[in-house]
Amino acid sequence: MYSTVLQECNQSHATLVAVSKYRTMGEVMKLYDQGQRIFGENRVQDLILKKKAFPKDIEWHLIGSLQKNKVKMIVGEVALMHGIDDIELLQKVDEASHQKGCIQNVLLQINISEEPQKHGFSLENFLENWEKIKGLDLRHVRIKGLMGMAVLTEDESLIKSQFVALKSLYDGINAKDGHCFEILSMGMSADYPIALACGATHVRIGSKLFEE
Repeated sequence: MYSTVLQECNQSHATLVAVSKYRTMGEVMKLYDQGQRIFGENRVQDLILKKKAFPKDIEWHLIGSLQKNKVKMIVGEVALMHGIDDIELLQKVDEASHQKGCIQNVLLQINISEEPQKHGFSLENFLENWEKIKGLDLRHVRIKGLMGMAVLTEDESLIKSQFVALKSLYDGINAKDGHCFEILSMGMSADYPIALACGATHVRIGSKLFEE
């Protein structure tokens, strides 16, 4: 299914992040040999181990939530962090990046499904938090955009409404603040076609890529 998914992403001018968690080296290298160079991992330790073991031209993304005690381990090791879910964590990433002498690209995670077990800024209150973030002296992080995960359901209209809400927030901030965002990360194996139709620039797909 890799070639099919890649074609769909290319048609939508979207970037495919191949999720490699729980996958063997052979499975990952099969995608690599087909040209895939952007891979995502959920856990800091797994990402660091795989980065050491795999070819150096792979671009690694941390797509899972980041615990504050793991920040120093991961800054400077990934091209993009997708799951910055509160202001304190954002500040810790900035501080650790300063100490390491690097600039870390990040996305702000929005809890578009409004499920209490999911991480992320509240969609309802995000603009208030965004104003606070703009007022911070952040010199070692670059906020490249937003990330969100829709509710796991077969109700496609509900999924679409959540992606549309995130795209609306993304567009609204860009219109107001001079196109400061360039990445909208939304959509996984079960719902990526809806995400692409709603304007995702990046999709995070795992299981679908490894199906024959």
